[in-house]
Amino acid sequence: MNMNDPQVWVLIGTFSAVLVGVLGLTTTLTLRTVRAGFEKIEAEFRAVDATIGAVRHEMLGAVTALKSDVSRLEGVMNARFETVDQRFESVDRRLDGLDRDVTALTRRVLGDGA
Repeated sequence: MNMNDPQVWVLIGTFSAVLVGVLGLTTTLTLRTVRAGFEKIEAEFRAVDATIGAVRHEMLGAVTALKSDVSRLEGVMNARFETVDQRFESVDRRLDGLDRDVTALTRRVLGDGA
């Protein structure tokens, strides 16, 4: 089978067109696949971001509740310390009175020179 010049050029053009078409199709499909992969990854990042936001919100609520509990406990402790301080002052006054009485008794029993 002998081919003349126009037939050879037609075959070269046809193969070139097919090659360019396959290359274009392959490139387009590859780009679509890559874009779909990136969209999937982006969706996963959004889901992770939403989860982190929910955890952050929950943690802020827990910290606020903890601050409230600590403040309440601080108030209770301060009130109890005030009560203890008052009791110590009462005991201190009693001890001062007892010391004064013991000093007076000692002077009376042993005399003023003791």
